[in-house]
Amino acid sequence: MTTDSPRPALGTLRALPGRRIAVRAAVLLALLVAAVAVRETGILHADRGGLPALPAAAAVVPGVYRSGAPTEAELALMRDTFRTRGLVAVGRPAADEQAAAPALGIRLLRIDVPDGGAPTAAQLGQVRDLLREVRADGSSVLLHDATGTGPVVVTAAAVQLLDGRALEEVTATPGLSDADRRVLTDIAEALAGRAAPTDPYSSLTR
Repeated sequence: MTTDSPRPALGTLRALPGRRIAVRAAVLLALLVAAVAVRETGILHADRGGLPALPAAAAVVPGVYRSGAPTEAELALMRDTFRTRGLVAVGRPAADEQAAAPALGIRLLRIDVPDGGAPTAAQLGQVRDLLREVRADGSSVLLHDATGTGPVVVTAAAVQLLDGRALEEVTATPGLSDADRRVLTDIAEALAGRAAPTDPYSSLTR
């Protein structure tokens, strides 16, 4: 007595010709390349035009944000989602931030501004240079202090003046003190070429 061999449930499988295999492999490779390209452009990130998920996050000018101190994971997310390539630490950056930024390809600039203080003309010059270099290719910069509500607020307002915003608009920023507004007025006067001899920001120009 002989028994029939069991038949495959889906029928007999035939080997694909070599040409078909090559075509399918090429299609899969093309799809993979396209997926990587889309990821790099960030076109699928719905929050690209919004605010990062960081403490006290706010937009400053196009391509510049301010916030509280980011974690290493948040820095990586900023790099991948917002193309962040520049970081301005207003005050002392944490040790892990100092290590993570260069590892992620992010340029770190530290400016020592005390609580209740404002950046100097020299510090603003450094910030402006970094912004110009990083934003030249469409990348972004993150300004931060420990909480996002300290000296980074007046620093970000000064950046808005450097970017051409009107003084009246900038001084309406919530969280500014009267001393901050006097500093911003001095910066605006210097940028307009009307700095008094005693103006500490007289070296700033457009």
